[in-house]
Amino acid sequence: MTRKARDAADRPDLRFHDLLHTGAVLAAAPGTTLAGLMQRLTSHDREAAMRYQHAAGDRDAEIAEALSRIAAGT
Repeated sequence: MTRKARDAADRPDLRFHDLLHTGAVLAAAPGTTLAGLMQRLTSHDREAAMRYQHAAGDRDAEIAEALSRIAAGT
């Protein structure tokens, strides 16, 4: 499957891990829960899922702003 993806993207330099990493970071970006990310990765490895959630941690400011709007009733 990885070979087909690499060929379709015309990127023979990509490794399976590169594709997994990109998919996991994109899945974590919208604020996916740890359990949801573990399911998406088809892995019960909590530490691996935490690494990908950490990579998407820049959303903290967005989440804080959204919570502030909710609290303010706007």
